[in-house]
Amino acid sequence: MGISAKQLIQPKLGFIKTAANPKGMLYRQYFLAANYYIRTDEANVLLPHVEVRYQPEAPVDYEGGLILYHKDLLHFGFSAHYRQDYTVFLGVKIKHKLSIGYAYDIYNNPVSTFESGFGAHEIMLRYAF
Repeated sequence: MGISAKQLIQPKLGFIKTAANPKGMLYRQYFLAANYYIRTDEANVLLPHVEVRYQPEAPVDYEGGLILYHKDLLHFGFSAHYRQDYTVFLGVKIKHKLSIGYAYDIYNNPVSTFESGFGAHEIMLRYAF
């Protein structure tokens, strides 16, 4: 379980002014996250997770999902944002240090005023020291 925050100083960015953000600021964001490892057998671990994101100028965002880790080598999972999108992802770990992953988001709501709600691809590289 953890709590974090970002944009605590709230710098003003004049070049990102929009109708939704007329001051062009990066607003404070607060996060509360929790997960729990459930060992199902010698090779598999399930990891249910939840996260709540709060930004004073926006609706509260809720996310939850489930990840299956197999032999600390492969993982597969899904998550959902409340009334926003669904994500499916998979990945592989190489020599317990380098992780390579792929995720696909399926949006229910538009990301901007120019889109009608499509999907997005994400590639992840992570190295554990």
